Amino acid sequence: MFTVLKIVLKIIVAIVLIIFIFKLFGFIFNNTLFIKRSLIGDTLETNTNTLSKQSYTSPSVKINSAIITVEVVRDDISMQKGLSGRLTLGENSGMLFLFPTTSKSYRFWMPDMHFPIDLFWINSDKVIVGIEKNISPNFDPANPHYYNPTVPIQFVLETNAGFAQKNNIKIGDTVVFDNIT
Repeated sequence: MFTVLKIVLKIIVAIVLIIFIFKLFGFIFNNTLFIKRSLIGDTLETNTNTLSKQSYTSPSVKINSAIITVEVVRDDISMQKGLSGRLTLGENSGMLFLFPTTSKSYRFWMPDMHFPIDLFWINSDKVIVGIEKNISPNFDPANPHYYNPTVPIQFVLETNAGFAQKNNIKIGDTVVFDNIT
């Protein structure tokens, strides 16, 4: 009987220690600065329990009068994933791919896409040199379709399908980066 009480007491102490550790990490987690990024919104919000709320300008691009809040991708893993797996994209949102060098060997495909997109090929001078409009989300893994620029590019912008037409964006238009380094 005394052995059973010792075991029960050890279990209770272990549970109390686990609860204490979770509380400690919960306190640390809740009092650490976190940035919540929203593709749909146009600001990054910073919240903590001890700091006041502040707004920061999100990365964006401007083409003519259209302003697009962008998610910037520059690493291989993010570039390979792109918008794959996402169910939607905000109306004036997009994904901007920043390549380290200018080339015409970059190619795109659309596995696991759930909505059609417009794709803008942008050269190192930030001028649109090609547009792929209304790219279908339909993907055949046995016969994938690849999209390649016809001239050297350094940037690619993906938006919802119809964005180019709706905003009268055409080849030769200049792209202005804001808050993108």
